[in-house]
Order: sequence, then C-alpha cells, then structure tokens
Amino acid sequence: MASDIKEKVDILLKLQKIELETASVQSLFDDQPRQLSQLETRLDDCKKNIAEAEARLKQLQQSYRSHESDAQIYQSRIEKSNEKLKSVKTNKEYQSSLTEIDELKALQSQIEDKMLEHLVEIDEAEAQMATKQEEFKRLSSETKSEQDKIRDESEKHRERLARLGNEWQEIVAGIEPGLLQTYNTVKKNVGGVAIAIVKDAICQGCNVNIPPQMFNELQRFDKLFNCPHCQRIVYPVTS
Repeated sequence: MASDIKEKVDILLKLQKIELETASVQSLFDDQPRQLSQLETRLDDCKKNIAEAEARLKQLQQSYRSHESDAQIYQSRIEKSNEKLKSVKTNKEYQSSLTEIDELKALQSQIEDKMLEHLVEIDEAEAQMATKQEEFKRLSSETKSEQDKIRDESEKHRERLARLGNEWQEIVAGIEPGLLQTYNTVKKNVGGVAIAIVKDAICQGCNVNIPPQMFNELQRFDKLFNCPHCQRIVYPVTS
C-alpha cells in the first residue's frame, strides 16, 4: 500500500512539475510580443525625435531665408535712397534722406544680427540632427539584433511547450481518473500548486504546522492526505 501511495505521489509530482514549467515557459512566450512592441516603440520614439529635429532645422532655415529676403529689400531701399540723395536740392531734404538711410541701415543691421543668430542655431540644429541620425542607426542595428534574439527564443519556447505538452499527455494517460480528478480539484481550489511536501511537520505549501497525529500517519504512506489548512495534497520527506 505504501509503495502504491508513493507511486501516486511521484506521478502527481511529475505532472505538477511539467505544469509549472509549462506555465513558466508559456509566460515567457506570451511576453515576447510585448518585448517586440517595446523595441518598436523605442525605435519609433527615436524616429519622432529625428522628425522633430528636422522640423526645427527646416523652421530655422525658412526663418533665415525670410530675414535674408528682408535684408535684401532694405539694401535695395538703401541704394535707392543713396541715389535719391544725389538729386536733393535743399539741406532739409538732404538731412531727411540721411535720416531715412540711417533708419534703413539700423533695420537692416537688426535683421543681419538675427540672421547671424539663426546661422548659429542652424549649425547647432544640424549637429543635433547628425547625432540623432547616428543614434538611430545604432539603435536600428541593436533593435534588429534584439528582435532576432527574441524571435529565436520564441521558437525555442514554442518547441519546449510542444515537448512539455506531449510529456503531459503521456503522464495524464497513466494516472487513474479518480486521482487525476482529485488533483485537478485541489489545483483549482488552491489556484496553483496542488501537492506540497511536509518538512519538520510543516506544510511547505502554506508554512503551517500540521497536527501531530496526522504527521505520524503521513509517514506511513498508506493513504493520501490533504493539509488541513491549505487543502493541498501533502507527502512527507523521504530519505
């Protein structure tokens, strides 16, 4: 009888081991789409940063061209005013023309100062663009390598799950229907591990002492016992 009960415990332990490993591998397998998506998001964020840097550079270049156009307009007006200055007849007109020219030159100078500021900003923006593009190139290479690694692992997990499934079927086929039903019922009720070892009179499933009388009976391996606290199927430490 003791041998029969021990065999039942051993086969349930094998079944539980396979199911726990299956759950662990399945969790890793199920998480891989999230990992791939996370890598894509990281790459998309990098692309977004480059797009923003490109937009900023384009804006600066457009602003520079606009100021450049304004500066040319003022230069044209200054040249016309200088030509006009040659034909003035009174001192008042002469002074008025000089004032107009000075004002135009001041406005032109302000625009040229802004153009110089933009040139500095454009240089900085171009440097940032180059840095971001280099970062994207590096990140793209890293992402592809990581994605390939994840896909390889995914295939290994898929194969492992298939092997575990076959092993599970083989073990289940050799378990008495009543014993399997008991095991499944306990597993469902406790939400996971259905069978636990008892060490030093303590159930390792819930870490609570079992009654002394039950502990003594447990040593005889003449029937299956359930922990009175967590209801798991329990078995004693064997040498």
